[in-house]
Amino acid sequence: PQFTLFADTRKGRRPEFSSALEPQAASALCDAFLSELRAAGIAEVRYGKFGAHMQVALENDGPVTIMLES
Repeated sequence: PQFTLFADTRKGRRPEFSSALEPQAASALCDAFLSELRAAGIAEVRYGKFGAHMQVALENDGPVTIMLES
């Protein structure tokens, strides 16, 4: 499951994915988002294979806001 794409956490510690898109539709949405980023001239867009297990590294440099709706 892709918690970073969509998850409902209102029922406790276990995220629920019943409202998430089907993999094919989610992949198309992800591709469209990447296309928009490239079209906007975002300098460095990197991506992997949708739904694959990947090792990623992240370096935050600045404030981050994470919004959880309840």
